Amino acid sequence: MKHAPVLWIGRALEQAARWAEAAQSCGCKALALPLIGTKALPISASDRALVLGLGAEDCLFLTSAEAVRQYFVLNTEEGVLPCCRIAVVGPATALSLRAGTSTIPGIEPDLIAPENTGASLANAFLASAPSRTAKLVFFGAQNPSPALGFTLAAGGLPLRVVAAYDIARLVGPPPPLGELVLLFSPSGVASLRKRVVQTSDHPVLAVGPTTATAAHQAGFPLRGVLARPHPSALIEFLKE
Repeated sequence: MKHAPVLWIGRALEQAARWAEAAQSCGCKALALPLIGTKALPISASDRALVLGLGAEDCLFLTSAEAVRQYFVLNTEEGVLPCCRIAVVGPATALSLRAGTSTIPGIEPDLIAPENTGASLANAFLASAPSRTAKLVFFGAQNPSPALGFTLAAGGLPLRVVAAYDIARLVGPPPPLGELVLLFSPSGVASLRKRVVQTSDHPVLAVGPTTATAAHQAGFPLRGVLARPHPSALIEFLKE
């Protein structure tokens, strides 16, 4: 009897569910592999005032679903509704923003990165002829990828970073040798690297070019790169 190929989803069980369903629809056995966790950070009074005080010409940059969640928490705590422009890094972040909460209606992002990277988001924003006096704020992980800020700075627009959460590596066993692992971020790559003895024994599939670059640099055999952070992209890859 032929065994179904195994795909490890580099997320916690609940977050991996839709990706697992996509893999299973293509005949794979899908298993969750939690690699990273998040921890909310205290936000100073000045940073809270900055984020919540952004006006119509200002822009908030969100690059993860967790950043959206923390942003909604902040607005709910203060009892205000967002009124600034919002730029997001990809469709998954946009979906979280559109979903809203029980107290905050869904929000349509003003800008979505065409290539799902920080640099792409910055270039698209610069091409939109933004106000040179507008406040630009990144709200999200404590140590974000520098591409967004570097690209905006090169265009003469400084970016203020407000750390809302920290990313922590989760300790656990490595996946079996030779079984494919789906990775979603450079942080996930780094976590997997800490678990394995030899990266060359663990093939990976990366979501997006930034994750792919991190996986390649870490020495993982790269089996493919998903162009979109959506389960439909996984189905397309598995059916090739």
